[in-house]
Amino acid sequence: MQNKPYTTLANLLEISKEKNTPNRQGLAFVMRHAPRTPLQTLKDVYEADLTREGRQAAQEFGAALRNRFTLRGLFSSPIRRCIHTAEALREGYQADIPLYSFWWLF
Repeated sequence: MQNKPYTTLANLLEISKEKNTPNRQGLAFVMRHAPRTPLQTLKDVYEADLTREGRQAAQEFGAALRNRFTLRGLFSSPIRRCIHTAEALREGYQADIPLYSFWWLF
């Protein structure tokens, strides 16, 4: 598998389908939050939520990972949209995966 920059959940769904992707090996996905609502104020930086499409994309990504990778934990910044992305991914994966939140991930 070549190193490629993947910048959206849709792109990450594509990498999970590639034939040369390691199966059930130690692998870390570093990703940003799913699509969010617009930022209107400084407060929104912390409190903006996912769009309906963003939540659905995160759930679909979790479902795509379910039969391909074993997830042992999710790590997120404590920003609302990031936590909600991880929760939606976990819902799609359909397992009670621990979710850890750290300010140093912000």
